[in-house]
Amino acid sequence: SVLDIGCGAGTKLAEIIYPVCNDITGIDAPYSIKKCQQRYSFGQWLIEDIESPELELNRNFDLIISSDVIEHLVDPDRLLSCIKKFANKNTFIIISTPERDVVRGKNHFGPAANVCHVREWNMNELRRYLESRSFRIIEHFLTECKKGSSEKSCQVIFCKVK
Repeated sequence: SVLDIGCGAGTKLAEIIYPVCNDITGIDAPYSIKKCQQRYSFGQWLIEDIESPELELNRNFDLIISSDVIEHLVDPDRLLSCIKKFANKNTFIIISTPERDVVRGKNHFGPAANVCHVREWNMNELRRYLESRSFRIIEHFLTECKKGSSEKSCQVIFCKVK
């Protein structure tokens, strides 16, 4: 079972997850969820304000994904609380966000070039932040943020809740 918090247009779920799993739930803003409902016959597509999550699903998931969401939030603790709400000790969690030092240069603390980004982290900051919120890091690495790019500018954290 997979939960994608901030699923956007659902492309990664359709292309990567659906071929191997049909228990898929995506949550996002109304305009994104409407697109997912129109495009895909699979999945459960739910509207949720990630800044103020209130969704009750009464279940846990095997995998929770939050790809390029955390940098947009005023209070990222709310996202992490939402993740914990739907996770158990066996749930795998994937969180990705641009790596500030690679994208903007070392010691660049803002403002972000993308006006939609509230906060950007370098790898050490994000690792420490997640660990301070009771996440156990399994793997932390850089990859391409944009398909076809050779620059490894996106950090991915593979983790579990403690």
